[in-house]
Amino acid sequence: MNANEYKAMAAAYLAALPAAGKSPCTVKAYRNAADSFGAYLDGSGEDVSPLAVIGWRSALAAVVGNNTTAHSMTILHALFAWANRNGLAEQNPVDVMEIPKHQRPDYDLLTLEEIETLLRGNAPRGINKKTSCRNRAIVIILLQAGLRSDEVRSLTPADLDFENGAITVKHGKGDKRRTVPFPAIARAAMRDYLNSGYRPDGMNSNAVLFGTKAQNSSGAEAWAKLSSEALRQLVRVYTGKACGHSVYPHALRHAAASMWVSRGISMRDTQNALGHSSILTTERVYVSILDPRGTATKINKAFDEAAETA
Repeated sequence: MNANEYKAMAAAYLAALPAAGKSPCTVKAYRNAADSFGAYLDGSGEDVSPLAVIGWRSALAAVVGNNTTAHSMTILHALFAWANRNGLAEQNPVDVMEIPKHQRPDYDLLTLEEIETLLRGNAPRGINKKTSCRNRAIVIILLQAGLRSDEVRSLTPADLDFENGAITVKHGKGDKRRTVPFPAIARAAMRDYLNSGYRPDGMNSNAVLFGTKAQNSSGAEAWAKLSSEALRQLVRVYTGKACGHSVYPHALRHAAASMWVSRGISMRDTQNALGHSSILTTERVYVSILDPRGTATKINKAFDEAAETA
């Protein structure tokens, strides 16, 4: 299979992904990996083969991290597996033994005290007063509903059920719909935000909830959806000023999971609220990332109590 034949096969695979339930973000990631291998074939003049895959992997690893390389190799393996099933490729040139092992990231976790500070405190000093209510509502929602960044950015007022304390996520990862908790603190923060006047009055209830004021092409004021980078930075600044520990949105999602499980919420309910396809993902996140800190605290407490009674 030459480079052009590979590109035609990859295009067919990418076109089939939306029907398989893959989100636009997932399709974009798959396209980047597929295009990267195609560009390598063009540049090297090689045909598709296991050696070409290994050469591409080495070139990729020289410019990106180990986890990105591993993810790209996994995508390419899935592409050829699909092509083989559909009679478009005779073999899969990606040997799973050649896929690098993922390195577990060093997660930046909040302490229980820091979580309580964020939940109970008002917007900290040093935050723009015009956006402080919006930013606080975003942080509280991330902490109490366990949403992903893209899910927060896509929320609309129509998704909020104040009466029943629930938020509907219409397009989660994999374009899946689910319901997440909307506790009292989050509802109060949301009311403060909606009453602050920052979000323009009279907007459609299906317009994005958390936006920013900008000028359109004609110079008039418009309501624009927050970019993923803008969300990352506002959470980082807010948490740093509020509790002295700057974190990004995903750390707040981990904090939500930690609070739920520590308060007796079942792993299955936690899985449903987080939107994980498999409970194994939920268990891995909690056991390998969140539980060790809780375990250490429990052991320390047991030894401290034993010492006091000795």
